[in-house]
Parts: sequence; C-alpha cells; structure tokens
Amino acid sequence: MLRSYLALLTFTAAQTVLIENAEELSGTDEVRHLRGNVILRQDTIQLLCGEADLYQDNTFHARGGVRTVIGQSGTITAERLSYDPATRRLTYEGQVTATFGTTILRTQRLTYDRQSETASYTEGGLLTDTNGTIHSLHATYFIPTEIATFTGNVRVDHPPYKAFTDSLVYHTDRTLAIFPRPFTLYNTSEPETLLAHGGQWERQAGRLTLYPHVQWRTPEIFLKADYAFYDQQADTGFAACDVIYQSRQGRGWGIADSAFWHPDTLTLKENIAAFLFTERDTAFVQSRTAFLISPRLYLIGEATFLRPPLSAAADTILYDTLAHSLFLLGQAWLYSYPYQLFARAVHLVLRDDTPDSLLAAGNVHTISEAAPFLRFYQQVRSDSLMARWDSTLEAFSPVWYRHNLRAIYYQSDGPHYQGAHEILQAQSLFVSLGPNRQPTYLRLESRPQGRFIPIKDLLENPLFLPSFQWRLPNSRPRWPIQP
Repeated sequence: MLRSYLALLTFTAAQTVLIENAEELSGTDEVRHLRGNVILRQDTIQLLCGEADLYQDNTFHARGGVRTVIGQSGTITAERLSYDPATRRLTYEGQVTATFGTTILRTQRLTYDRQSETASYTEGGLLTDTNGTIHSLHATYFIPTEIATFTGNVRVDHPPYKAFTDSLVYHTDRTLAIFPRPFTLYNTSEPETLLAHGGQWERQAGRLTLYPHVQWRTPEIFLKADYAFYDQQADTGFAACDVIYQSRQGRGWGIADSAFWHPDTLTLKENIAAFLFTERDTAFVQSRTAFLISPRLYLIGEATFLRPPLSAAADTILYDTLAHSLFLLGQAWLYSYPYQLFARAVHLVLRDDTPDSLLAAGNVHTISEAAPFLRFYQQVRSDSLMARWDSTLEAFSPVWYRHNLRAIYYQSDGPHYQGAHEILQAQSLFVSLGPNRQPTYLRLESRPQGRFIPIKDLLENPLFLPSFQWRLPNSRPRWPIQP
C-alpha cells in the first residue's frame, strides 16, 4: 500500500507527470503500474482513476472511473483514457462526459488536444447546456473561445423546437447558433416549419435571423422570402425581399415587398399583388398593405379587387371569404358593365361566387356611357343605393336610389337622341335595365321635379352632375395576365 507516493518522470518531450497518489505501484523502468485511487498531474491537468500504466516512451493509459480536471476550464470523465505525448492528445473512451461550465459534451469517444485546447468527437455525440441539446456525428469544442463546431446529421433541440442541418457553429457563451448551410426548424407543439439556406439562432432569447431563401410553412400558409426574422417567445416574424405568399389550401397566392406575422395575423406590405381562388373563378387584388386574419382579408391603400364581371377600388377593401362579402371603404369605386359606381362605402354580397346584392352609401354616383363620342353619360346621384344582381343580364337590375336624388338620362329613339331628362329633385328612383343593359323603366317618387332639354342644346354642352367622375380604361384596375 502506497500513500502520497511521489515520483518524477522526465519524457523526451520534456513533459513531467507527477504521481500524487496511488495505493499500489509495480512494474519496471519501461512501464509502471499504478492501482487504487490514482492521482496524476501534468502542469495544469490532474488525472484521477482506478488504474494507470505509465510508459518510458511518454505514453500512459488509465482505466476505471477516469476523471480529468483541466485547470479552471472543466472536467472530463470516461471509462478509459490514453495519452500520446508526441501529439499531446488525450483520447477518452466509454461513457465520456466533458463539462465546461454549463456546457456538457457526451460521447463514446472523445479526443482532447492540449496544444490547441480543443475537445472533439467523430463517432457521434451531443452537447447540452441550459438551452437544450445539439446532436451530431462530429464536433469540435474550442475551450478558450467557448465555440463548438458541429458537422454531420446535426440536430438542435430547444423545446418545443428542433432544427436539422449538416453544419453548425455554436457560441456557448452567447447561446448563439450559426447555420452556414441550409437548415430546417420544426415546432413540435404547433404545425409550423421554417427553412433557410443559412441564419442565426439566439437560443436563449428565442430569436431567429434567416437568410437567404427562407420558407415558413403552416397547414394554412406558405411564405417565401430572401430574409426573415422570427421572435419565438412573441411568436412574431418579419420577412423581406421578394416575398411570396401561398395558401396551402389553394385559396390564394401573392407577392409583396415585406411581410409581418403574429398569432392568427399575416401582414403584407408594399407592392402587394395576389390571386384569390374559388372553385368557380379567380380574383386578383392589389394594395399597399394587406392583413390576413382568416377568414378575412383587409386591403389598405390604393386597394383594388378584380373578379369578372366586377372591378373595384377603394382606400380600404375588406373581403370576408366565409361570409362571401366585399366591403369598399373610402373613395369606393365599383365597375360592372355598363355602370361605374362611386361612393364612400359599398357592401357587395357574393353568393355561389357570383354577385348577389349591392348596398352603397355616402355621395353615391352611378354613371354609364350613353354616347361617349358626344360625351353623353347617364348619371344618378343619391345618398344611398340598393341593387340586386340579374344573372340573365349579368348586371345589377333593378337599382333603387334613395334620398336627395339628382339624375340625368338621355332619351333616344333608335340611334337618334331626342334630348335629356334632368331630374332636379326626388326622394327615390327605381330603375330596371333591358336586354341591352340600358334603362327601360324609371319610377320617381316623392314629388319629383325636373326638366327636359332638347338635343340641340346638348350637342355642344352635355350635362354633368357636380363631382362627375369617370375612369377611363387606362386608369381602371387591370387583370395582370393577358390571354
């Protein structure tokens, strides 16, 4: 039995191993065998184990509860340990655990290079800290900078998220994961996925910066962009540059300059253009800003909506896909041949993907062309309007105008115009269209007042109501795909 047995060995590499403790010592000058509570020291490294063999050629092997203390940096435990003084490498095998502060490496085989102060494994292992676990086939941990590099089937676990990639650089002091190669991030508690060709993940703060070729997928949404930022704790994100949105249920597809999302809301901004799909037809929309709060779509700023036979524009458009309703608010404009309608607000009901009814309010004007060459326009102004859709005519008929009515209707006899009826006052007007979508029946109510103006007085001075408006074809919303 040996206690506090000290021996000094000088190796060819000028490295000194100090035997601080062993219960048994045997062997020869070529190799010494130590057993029982073995403690060895080499400058800043202390080794504790059950058994050790020290060779004259500067090699040693340790077995049984091997534990290495590396200065103030950390500890490594294993079943077996071998040291090669020529390369200054310690090789650990069997249930290896390397602990450096809150960072822990676990593997079956680990190499510690004293020269470069790096710990590495090449046969699979994992790193664990307070923010989760990183698995990989290969890993290198540089102790002075606290930076770990992982390659080969890398998996990052940070509940409820899992990321998969081929390469990863992890700054353990900042819990910052850098993805130099494409990676995929899954949310295990919600059906959503993030993909990108590169990026950074601040694991403790829960912030992701993704670039380029970013994709965000949920059961409802597919979003693609060149850059994205995502805050996991707030469940909010931002995407920019060539943003493409697509409904996973085939309900829509669109583009924008940027996008924001938070729970249950997706916001698209600047240069928005999108297609909305139904079983029977397709709508095209444009605006500066769009909010998608399923089942509603809000279009704000120079908003337009096109779905034949309708075209619409307004400051704000609300499209309720579940109620099949379209609301136009602020400088509303609606075109359905032959009418252009101007109002402050319009509510359009769509049934079976076709127009059903219409309600307009606030300085309502309807205008249709009678003889464009002569600048003759049928015009009606009122406080409000109600109309039904005639599927046979494919036009709104009948139309009922209410309150503070003024109107101009040109009367013709075949191809020849006889004059115009100027209605100066009435409370309501009921209009029905004929097969050519021109007025065939008009009924005025509540003491109407007006006059008839002969055609000779109109040829040089056509009649126009105050605030007359008419959008020429080049100023109307256009369908982006031409046949």
